[in-house]
Amino acid sequence: MKIYSLRIVFLFCLACFIFTCSKESDHISIYQPALDDYFIEPGFDLEAIASEPLIKSPIAIDFDDRGRLWVLEMPGYMPNIDGTGEEEPVGRILIMEDSNQDGHYESAKVFLDQLVLARAMRLCYGGLLYAEPPNLWFVEIKNDQPGKKTLVDSVYAVGGNIEHQPNGLDLNIDNWIYSAKSTFRYRLKNGKWLKEATSFRGQWGISHDDEGRLFYNDNSNPLYGDYTLPNLFNQNPFFKNENGENEVIVPDRRVYPIQATAVNRGYVDGVLDENLFLKNFTSACGPVIYRGDNFPAGYKDNAFVCGPEVNLIKRLLIRDSTIIITGKQAYQGKEFLISKDEAFRPVNLYNGPDGALYIVDYHNGIIQHKVYMTAYLRELYLERGLDTIVNYGRILKVSQKQTEQIRLHGKSNSELVQFLSHPNGWVRDRAQQLLIHKNAKEVIPLLKDLARSESLHALWALEGLDALDALLLAALAESDKQSICKAAVQLAGIFYDHSDNYPVFRNALKHKNPEIDLQVCLTAGKVNEKAFVQIQEVLDRYPNDTLFIEAALSSLSGKEDQFKYFLQVVRGKPDSYPILNYLNQLIEKRKTAPEKTRIEEVYTDTKTVGLNLYRQHCAACHGEDGLGNKNLAPPIYQSEYLSGDPEKLVLLTLHGLQGPITIKGKRYELNAVMPGLKDNPELSDNDIANILSFVRNAFSEEPLDIEASQVKKARSKFPKGKMYTEAELLREGQ
Repeated sequence: MKIYSLRIVFLFCLACFIFTCSKESDHISIYQPALDDYFIEPGFDLEAIASEPLIKSPIAIDFDDRGRLWVLEMPGYMPNIDGTGEEEPVGRILIMEDSNQDGHYESAKVFLDQLVLARAMRLCYGGLLYAEPPNLWFVEIKNDQPGKKTLVDSVYAVGGNIEHQPNGLDLNIDNWIYSAKSTFRYRLKNGKWLKEATSFRGQWGISHDDEGRLFYNDNSNPLYGDYTLPNLFNQNPFFKNENGENEVIVPDRRVYPIQATAVNRGYVDGVLDENLFLKNFTSACGPVIYRGDNFPAGYKDNAFVCGPEVNLIKRLLIRDSTIIITGKQAYQGKEFLISKDEAFRPVNLYNGPDGALYIVDYHNGIIQHKVYMTAYLRELYLERGLDTIVNYGRILKVSQKQTEQIRLHGKSNSELVQFLSHPNGWVRDRAQQLLIHKNAKEVIPLLKDLARSESLHALWALEGLDALDALLLAALAESDKQSICKAAVQLAGIFYDHSDNYPVFRNALKHKNPEIDLQVCLTAGKVNEKAFVQIQEVLDRYPNDTLFIEAALSSLSGKEDQFKYFLQVVRGKPDSYPILNYLNQLIEKRKTAPEKTRIEEVYTDTKTVGLNLYRQHCAACHGEDGLGNKNLAPPIYQSEYLSGDPEKLVLLTLHGLQGPITIKGKRYELNAVMPGLKDNPELSDNDIANILSFVRNAFSEEPLDIEASQVKKARSKFPKGKMYTEAELLREGQ
């Protein structure tokens, strides 16, 4: 009996062991998906540090001071081929932990849920800033639970298609938070959230370099950028600069896919090459300037850009010299990272606390929003089964060596000061933010000493603590380190109420350096007439350079008359002095126009408006997908009425249709008639044009925008009866 019992115990233990091993194997397969079809630049390692089923449809991440990974999910975006159900509260923000510190996040807990298409987040000020349209919220973090919630902006993302709403929330070295697709910036100061106007930038994703210059892109162009710190070229509401911001950094739009992928306009000449491979970006997004210390030296300050439509990450080389920033692709004919997995959808890139590069892989089959999806792309998605790939998601890590993940939690303020000189930009940024959030006044002497040792982050930490002084800035303006001198000049412009700031400009001009001279033009005008001498000195050096003229006009906002008097009467400049023509125009504009007030600028494209109107007035009969409803309405998807001359489509929509109709060879004899929209008091000509623009783009292989003027013109044509018959309508369209 004893032997028999021992055997039972042994078999039970063996079964438990096998079961446990099986579970451990499942654990590995869940969190480390195979990446065999991913090809990366030799010498780099690629691994999945988090994946489904713990996360699904991630679009943004951040690391906290403990090394934990915060993930924002957006499973509500195109949850199916028809895009229905987007309004469901299925979004979440997760906290993921790597308990055994093996570099893989094996557990997740929900911090916030029931979010509707939340699209951006940033850990800052001891809490979490996140965007859930239309609102921008800040919530305090208490023991990993949401605490007090503050509405930062009720109109952060109002209206417009989901592909064209503000996002990013990049906390820059200047202590302001910037968004792509937005004209506003934010910061928390003395317990109060501030909102200021800034320039419009990019579409999806935004990043900054060590000096705080912003970089961004749109779906067709891999990289735009600014030549200087934000909010210096846009200070004059009566002058719109043409240079210095939104500059094309990399004009080469070419991509090098390794397979034919499902792209929206593949039927248009020139979109695909002879192998049916995409030629140029159509969904560029999520750029980042690499500022880590894990990659070789030649990769520092490189830009990396996502290409989700062709399953790749592109590397760009950035050249910064004599003000102008230029760039080029790192390779011709290949990519830094590319995959044969068509569900690999990189949408955002990040620097990490260990110096590695992190990729947010949305990993869904469908990435094109309904509003812009062509019938051509819809069929490709269905043919390839991409509509079935939902609720996946990965966070990937690119590294070359194993480096320590810096954890700043629990560090003293004096230790945080030391981290301001760390080689990893993520660490420097976070240490600066923590010092400001903690109001670490006791380390101000240490910060000033570090600033004298030419630390940009120490300087901007002092700005955040309201601890700058003119003597320090004047001394730093003499620095041979260009970035330090430039920052001193910029900060002198911010603290323009200090009358002792003039030595800053004088000392800076001694360098006779174009980049520093440009900063003087951008900031000295904010002081008062005493700084006019320095501005004129710069303009004399570059009399016909439009960039310098625009810089001066920006900082001289409201002082155009005084500066003109200074140039002509005090300094004796002739009428031909280049900037005088611009000054005269601005002076006249101020006389004839009231003071401008910036309003909330909302991106609302016609196709998004048209989709909403279509759903309201047409979808009940013709269906969300345009495939019609049996016994109620015929399909309009790829109908003959959506091709060729749009006149018959406009007439049909305005005046309605009665009797049978033939669609793609099939005759529909329905009991109901299609009522026209011409008498609907809720719909203007523009509204009807928006509906038809959406329909013609979403359900036709011949995309075309319909103008309100075409609708207005069609109102003058009438059918013989109250509605058109098919035969009469076809004669009108001939």
